[in-house]
Amino acid sequence: SVETECDDSGVTLTIWRNAPERERRDCGISEEEIERTCSMYDDCNECPLWDYCNEDEEVL
Repeated sequence: SVETECDDSGVTLTIWRNAPERERRDCGISEEEIERTCSMYDDCNECPLWDYCNEDEEVL
């Protein structure tokens, strides 16, 4: 969503990100670190982040 406001002091632009219905739990590392870790493994089953990446599938 984007909102604009204008008054005597100027214009304000506010951008709101629509959050997904279910936020993924914070595993304590950045998205870049997650991608780097995942790229080090050819087989996802061996990756230490497998549980984190597949937790959404378990809920279904």
